[in-house]
Amino acid sequence: MSSNVTVIQSIYVNAPPERVFDATEDWAKRAEWDATVLAAEMLEPADAAAQRGPLVRWGLRRSTLRAMRRAKALVERAARG
Repeated sequence: MSSNVTVIQSIYVNAPPERVFDATEDWAKRAEWDATVLAAEMLEPADAAAQRGPLVRWGLRRSTLRAMRRAKALVERAARG
């Protein structure tokens, strides 16, 4: 018996994808609308030349403070400006 679970959800947002993407990556305001985030701070911005996503530290409800480098898609978006 497999313990892997996949959950897929979607919503419709009446805004251009670029605007939505930028809003989800505005770490200074993330805790204002994301109920799972207590606080968030970008430690390093994305570096398109190095193909490295931004380094973000955040505190999650029911979890410990953690830091994580975000996905390559963020680098590609940062390169577009």
